[in-house]
Amino acid sequence: MLREGYGISILDEHSVTADITAGSLEPVLQQWALPQVGIYAVYPPGRRVSSRAQRFIDFYRGYLNELGTIK
Repeated sequence: MLREGYGISILDEHSVTADITAGSLEPVLQQWALPQVGIYAVYPPGRRVSSRAQRFIDFYRGYLNELGTIK
């Protein structure tokens, strides 16, 4: 819907870079930003994290680190 011009949304810049470059989306309100918050992995209490979940967490942490998101 956004690409068709129906409204505005809050999206992270990494997700829309290609659309902005292609001209299908246009940034608005660039002087405004949401407060920075963390990203958390939440586990059930007392349970071991599955190897799949741990691999995803490790992958995503590395991805965010490459983007410079993690300080």
